[in-house]
Amino acid sequence: MFGITDGVRPMVAYCYAKNDLTRVKQSYWIIILASIIYGLFEIALLYSPAGKELVPLFNVTADRMPDALRYL
Repeated sequence: MFGITDGVRPMVAYCYAKNDLTRVKQSYWIIILASIIYGLFEIALLYSPAGKELVPLFNVTADRMPDALRYL
């Protein structure tokens, strides 16, 4: 989500500098909506059956290394 908001910052700054406040507000709400949709997608992915296999890939101990490498 930080990448989405950091990516839109130049566009909002440009519109703000041109005093186009309607476009600033429109951009703000589009980014809020995109961030919410992205966040819900991530939550759904982590709580899905696939998430139970994805999460351990980021917390690998030495004894689980062969299993993690098999998925990569």
